[in-house]
Amino acid sequence: RRLANQSEKLAPEVVTLAEALRDQGYRTAAFVNNPYLHASRGIDQGFERYAWYGQRAEHGVDLALEWIRHQQGLPFLAFLHL
Repeated sequence: RRLANQSEKLAPEVVTLAEALRDQGYRTAAFVNNPYLHASRGIDQGFERYAWYGQRAEHGVDLALEWIRHQQGLPFLAFLHL
């Protein structure tokens, strides 16, 4: 289901990819800067780390790479929205 506007929220009963992978032992993180992806909309469901990085894409890349480096060979899902 598509979220039509910035005030709509993802229903908690929806199982996200992040939740499914987290439940299988994956580490999960998202690095976003789009208002449609703000955590207040429920889009953060299943992510262990959900970072809002502002306007600079370089900052989002730096945050994501730093997080990935710390995974030490563990399976992970990293979502980076530029």
